[in-house]
Amino acid sequence: MSSAERQNSTEEVDYRALVEIFKKNGHFDSLRKDALQQFKEKQSDDLLQKLHEVTEQELTNDESLQHKNSFKAVPLIVGAIDRSRFYSQTKEEIKNTIMTDAQLRSRIAEMLEEIYKESLPSTKEEP
Repeated sequence: MSSAERQNSTEEVDYRALVEIFKKNGHFDSLRKDALQQFKEKQSDDLLQKLHEVTEQELTNDESLQHKNSFKAVPLIVGAIDRSRFYSQTKEEIKNTIMTDAQLRSRIAEMLEEIYKESLPSTKEEP
């Protein structure tokens, strides 16, 4: 193996190691918390409104729920929410919002690049 090939092989990126370091340094949790906070600030009111509408519709459709013990009524209302695809639509909306956020993607790239640079052997010659 020539010195050029050896140089290239030592500079190959171990992506799994970068991701592991990214997680161990708390970057993943930090980004997750930031994304959740952004989502809460921007879209939580819409989601609560949708949830309220589904709940009201179920209470209108089955008036007996208003008179039932909450231990019996809540599972029935949750079932109605499940049938309305509220959770799957919300999950998809969150995923689409986060995955298309250019600023978030840029932050991730910058963090990974910094980890990569820190993992490279020092090029300084010691006296």
